[in-house]
Amino acid sequence: MPQTLTEEWQEHLGNDWEITHELLLHTLGNLTLTAYNSELSNDSFAIKKRRLCNSHLEVNRYFEDISSWTREEIEIRASRLVEACLSIWLYFGDDSQETEKENVTGKTPSLLWILGQQFEVQSWRDVLEHTMNTIADLEPESFELITQQFPRFVGRDEKKFRAIRQLNNGAFIEVNLSARSIQKICLQALELSEITTDDWVLEMESEDGKREASHFFPVKAKASHFQNECIEPISDYLGTPLEKIKQIYFQGTEKPTKVVCAVSKEYPGANEIGYWYGFTPAQKAFLSSSEESYIAYGCGSPEKIILIPFDAFHPYLKNMLTTPPTSDESQFDKIRHFHVYIYEKNSRFFLAQSRISSRIEVTQYLILNDE
Repeated sequence: MPQTLTEEWQEHLGNDWEITHELLLHTLGNLTLTAYNSELSNDSFAIKKRRLCNSHLEVNRYFEDISSWTREEIEIRASRLVEACLSIWLYFGDDSQETEKENVTGKTPSLLWILGQQFEVQSWRDVLEHTMNTIADLEPESFELITQQFPRFVGRDEKKFRAIRQLNNGAFIEVNLSARSIQKICLQALELSEITTDDWVLEMESEDGKREASHFFPVKAKASHFQNECIEPISDYLGTPLEKIKQIYFQGTEKPTKVVCAVSKEYPGANEIGYWYGFTPAQKAFLSSSEESYIAYGCGSPEKIILIPFDAFHPYLKNMLTTPPTSDESQFDKIRHFHVYIYEKNSRFFLAQSRISSRIEVTQYLILNDE
């Protein structure tokens, strides 16, 4: 599939040629090796197939039995290439992970977790909206790249879209899309934003009412689906009921207490368990607006919660890794998020200070929820 589509190519790709072209043009399934790419240019698939099959490259023998080149063929070839790569370079594979994308057609999303933030969703449109809002909040520069690479789906001119939703930053997204297309957009947007796909987890409900966690992204450990269960023990400890403001932001109903509560699944190591969270400038601003504020980190389950007063937590930020990377405090206003790593070893908890190769024990901030 060429970068610029002729009318013949548009007809060949079918009714959704615009979506197929924008989503799959630069993906693995549509790429191959050739010494005459410029000569092939916008030639029809039949002409390209003939030239590729005569190229004497093993990778291009694949096309001998292919009669058309549409979205289905591109995605199948991508899967075959991934399987071949993993069979050659075993280091990059993991038998404990599911690597194939799940067929999401006919399934309704119900809950979405991004970097420990939980969102209630009722449709794939909700999934796309929350994913894009989160990226725009955490990675504004990457979001602009997304608008440039996928103008068919994300942009600031609402007249370019058929059915729209407006994001928190004022941009618009196209929502007249299939579940498969939204799945693909989210995957590529996360990749562009350098947000790991381990931290994008979706719970879906099939037509028979059965609920299941998504498997079209690798899941290395129990997903972090327990944020709401952390709030009651935190409320009891602080002595005030907490109400949800939005996403991971909570506020006391009887006292001016503010809490940011994020959760992480377990990342088992050789002799310790790791937990990972993202801390953003928006969270910092929220907590700084109250004299009594806390950062809460659920560690693998609601039974283990680290609740740190923000005044105590704030000084540790300067020694954490960041995106974009910087060790210059004068550049901290450009940071999109801090990487918060907590490690559990022998029932003790430590906060990583990666810039100085150190750890600070935070076991004293542990809330034990035994109920």
